[in-house]
Order: sequence, then structure tokens, then C-alpha cells
Amino acid sequence: PFPLEEVRLTYSVVPILSREKHKMGLTFVGIPRNQVSRVEGFFQDLGIKIKKFETPAFALARAFKANQNYRRGETVLILNIGTKYTNLAICRDGAVYLARDIRLGGRNLTWRLVNRDVPDYSKAEVKKRTENLFSKNEIFIPIQAEIEEWIKEIEDSIDFYSNYLLRVPLEVNRIVLMGGGSLMQGLADYLGRRINKPVFVDRELPGKLEDSSKEKD
Repeated sequence: PFPLEEVRLTYSVVPILSREKHKMGLTFVGIPRNQVSRVEGFFQDLGIKIKKFETPAFALARAFKANQNYRRGETVLILNIGTKYTNLAICRDGAVYLARDIRLGGRNLTWRLVNRDVPDYSKAEVKKRTENLFSKNEIFIPIQAEIEEWIKEIEDSIDFYSNYLLRVPLEVNRIVLMGGGSLMQGLADYLGRRINKPVFVDRELPGKLEDSSKEKD
């Protein structure tokens, strides 16, 4: 939703999922120029030359294809749950067919947990990562509105991909969670039940602290 003069466009060639051999498939991504300039300025101040930009969706698809959890020929919805945003990428064999950012992240849920019993943000963050907030209704209620909005965005993305983006409907085979937000206990099970698809937390992708030495680093 930006004027073309305010956007830098990039694209990636994707295999077209049809029998029309004389067509080429492309995924276009538009990046606001002010965001690119901000990143360029940061590295220029450090004396570092930028060779290439890579948007999160393409990076996620490439990283997932390179690890042992990749299965050739399957369509995967990757959700990188960060602090402010959730990066969403629907990919197949490393090619990105749909990419978008959802303006909901882990911070939204943490602030919802701040109350009389959990008086500050840091304690709410600990609670979010150590308790299963989906196990009891009274625990789930504070974050329910955010979770429902988040799931609605995911469902709308899957619906658009399956029914409008392609001439031949193609089902999403499974959902892969990564990023700090995927550490929430019970999230994968709850999302799987709601969307009725297998949900897998990928511990090989970035965002995981596996032991105390890694956490210290």
C-alpha cells in the first residue's frame, strides 16, 4: 500500500504450479525506500558496503530448505514470530509464493499478561515462556483476543494462497514455527487444533537458546 516512487521492488523466480509451459512465475516484493535507506545508513556509518538485501521471507525459505526438516515437494507455511511482527512465508522447495508481515508479535502477548499478580513486563515474559497459557481458560483469557486476531490473519493468508493466488488449488501441508515467540508452551498444539494442520517447531532455525552457554553468548 505505497506509491511506486516510494518503493523498491525485488523479485524471485518461482516454478509455476500449472501446465502452461510458456509462462514464468515470479514473486514480487515491495520494500519502502525509507526502510532501505535506514539500513544502508547504519552500515555506511560503520564503513561496511552492502552487496545485497534479502527480505525475511526469502531468507526463511532458503534457511528451511537447507536443514534436515525440509521435505521435497511439500508446501510449508513458515511463521517467524518476533517481538513486533510475525513474518509469514508460504514456500515450496525453497521458492516463496506468498509473503507478508503480520503486525502482531510476542510483545503484544507479554503486555496482556501484566496485571496485579504479574506487575512488570520482565515477569510477564518469564510467565509466557514457562507456563502453558493454553492449558486453562482463566489463564488463556488475557491473551485470547491477540491470539484470535493472529490466527485470523494466518487463516486469511492460507485461504488467499489456496483459493485465489493459484489457478489450481494447492494445500498447505504443514506449518513451521520459529523465532522467540515459538518458545511459548502449548502454542504449536493450540494452533494445530484451530487450523487443523500439523504444526512443527523448528529448533534448527534461528531464535533458539538450547543451553546456558549459548544463552551467555
